[in-house]
Amino acid sequence: MSNRRFYTQLTLLTTGLLLFMAILHGFTSLAPYWDLTLWSIGLFVVISLSVFHFGKILAPAPNKNHYTSLILGAIFIKMVLSILLLLVYSRLTHPDSRLFIVPFLIVYLAFTIFETVVLTRLGRLRAPEN
Repeated sequence: MSNRRFYTQLTLLTTGLLLFMAILHGFTSLAPYWDLTLWSIGLFVVISLSVFHFGKILAPAPNKNHYTSLILGAIFIKMVLSILLLLVYSRLTHPDSRLFIVPFLIVYLAFTIFETVVLTRLGRLRAPEN
């Protein structure tokens, strides 16, 4: 996957998600949680960028264990950062209901699907032959 294609798809995903979430927040009781939505999108954009660029380095390497380690590490880091984000948000804002998790989960799901597609494509890269 080329850098251009990745950045185009990431931009389309982020823009589409922002529009969808703006509509969702505008017409539901999720409006108070717009800030969490923006923080979530920002976090997952940074994670996606990191995973893509590390993946481009490791995917064509002869030792595929490094690429597998990247995938497992990315999943772990993403889960830890997600939990931290939710805990910090909950402690700082004291949300009125547990609905604040809904926008986060939508963003999480969208970026997880995106990263899976990107990593699958990167995994097809072959090591240069000597």
